Amino acid sequence: MGHFVFFLGLLTLFLSCDRSTMSVNKTALEIKSSPIIYGNNDILDYHEVRGKRIRQIGRSVAIQIPEDKLEYANGHYTINEDLLEDLNICPEHDAFHEKIAAQPSLGTCSGFLIEKDVLLTASHCVESLSDCEENFWAFDFKSDPQNIAPSNFKESNVHKCVEIIDQNKSLDYAILKLDRPVLGRKPLQMRQRGKILKDSKLVVVGYPQGLPLKFSTNAKIRDNKHEDQFIINSDTFEGNSGSPVVNTKNYLVEGVLVRGGTDFDLNEKSNDQCYTIKRCPEGQCSGEEILRIKSIFEKDL
Repeated sequence: MGHFVFFLGLLTLFLSCDRSTMSVNKTALEIKSSPIIYGNNDILDYHEVRGKRIRQIGRSVAIQIPEDKLEYANGHYTINEDLLEDLNICPEHDAFHEKIAAQPSLGTCSGFLIEKDVLLTASHCVESLSDCEENFWAFDFKSDPQNIAPSNFKESNVHKCVEIIDQNKSLDYAILKLDRPVLGRKPLQMRQRGKILKDSKLVVVGYPQGLPLKFSTNAKIRDNKHEDQFIINSDTFEGNSGSPVVNTKNYLVEGVLVRGGTDFDLNEKSNDQCYTIKRCPEGQCSGEEILRIKSIFEKDL
């Protein structure tokens, strides 16, 4: 984002784009889709989450990382800090902006375990077999209470995608085979029958903007009438594509986040032309689109 000044003239074009049309493999010169906060900011880091079962779910959610951002040596994958992305967040805006401005942006999408060696994500995160093979999937990318993110991963926490088992680009999901079973983490449980209730409370777990693991809590359903998807008001960003949407009553995955709004808020008062997170009053903006789990698996259940 340090080269943003060269792209100011393209801002209007990006504002009109949906997340699903944006390239997944970003370079340091490309502009990311915007984060959106609906009403109050309900985003928590891993260490801020008090519920044990929700934290456990977070352990089964992985971040997609381009292979050139990790370097293997002596049983660890070290993060290539020269390739970390600068999101150009305005740190002086509030405490949340200050926190995430200091965190590294490492990955491009989110995904979660549905079997020991099988991951579910959004289709636009893995357009082809080459996308599958050229990205890592890593677990435990999370910040600590001092807001410090890891500089490396244990070898056991990093996996490669070796096969696209199933994919539907219209519905926007992909089921991926990993190179080996994931140890010490449980596949998430998914709704197998019935339909989510309109008044259900939800949490979205993933890696917004490629930042360390976040939990978008207190999300609610806006529109539940469509067969294949429902709309929620979760505080989620690009990078949350592929995130599980979990019902906090029964801890079942109800769906996969696949699309959302793309508006930017550029802080023109700042000399650095930095970004602040767009805020939408409750009931406004388009909402976040969630693909129902039953639309993926009902034929097999």
